[in-house]
Amino acid sequence: MPSDACSCPSGDGLRPVWHCQNAPNAAAAVSALQPSRNIATPRPKGACLTASLVDFQTEDQDGMCNILQVRWTLTPKTSPQPWIACSGCGCQKPFRSSGKIRLNANGKRLDAWLVYKCIDCDKTWNRTLFERRTVQDLGPSTLEALQRSDPDWVQAQEFDLDGLKRKAKRIDEPPDVILRKQTIRAASGWTLLDIEISAEFPVNLRFDRLLASELAISRSRLQALRDGGKLRAHPDRNDVFRHKVKDGVRIILDLSEIADRQAIGESAANSDNG
Repeated sequence: MPSDACSCPSGDGLRPVWHCQNAPNAAAAVSALQPSRNIATPRPKGACLTASLVDFQTEDQDGMCNILQVRWTLTPKTSPQPWIACSGCGCQKPFRSSGKIRLNANGKRLDAWLVYKCIDCDKTWNRTLFERRTVQDLGPSTLEALQRSDPDWVQAQEFDLDGLKRKAKRIDEPPDVILRKQTIRAASGWTLLDIEISAEFPVNLRFDRLLASELAISRSRLQALRDGGKLRAHPDRNDVFRHKVKDGVRIILDLSEIADRQAIGESAANSDNG
């Protein structure tokens, strides 16, 4: 085996040393990535190096032996509810989508609405999707989706918040979600928890509340981890954890010094939600 190869059990024995972690410090791992004019001193065989939290985005994580990587896929249970003047109730009320499309042909042109119902009296409101569109403009796939009220196509309209805001001044976004957790990588002896967020539609739930709930730890403890540089997000900004969950965000927790690391990892990988 080459002298600069890692003999970590999770690897193939032929990866560069900086993929793994048992080195004296993270600086040594970083220096291993830099070009040098001198021949590097071979590292002891069997050594595994802990990845620097700072460099997690640039490391080749396929070769890292200290990662528990999971993907959280969030799907809202309830679509946004616009507040509309209800003729049955005599006041503004939230309306829920019925999931049904109404089509009307006027010569060679079509009008389409998504039918909503008052949550109290079931009076309907037809939300205009388009007017006076030709069949050729729509295309066969869109026309078919309209004709059979295709659930996926309808859902995309339901979560078109920009379109809804043009129809209603107030829109309720229920925070309830279906959460599916998938383990991507689970290295033995992991110390870094990597959570990838997948959310196709807007979710009315703050990051800190999501993490506290699903990792079974308090928000004050999350803040302490954040303040200590042990909790990061990518893309990152100072107040990211107080904002709504966004698709594509990565959450990284360095739990190397945390006594209940395994319990947190189990919460991250397993879910009773949905």
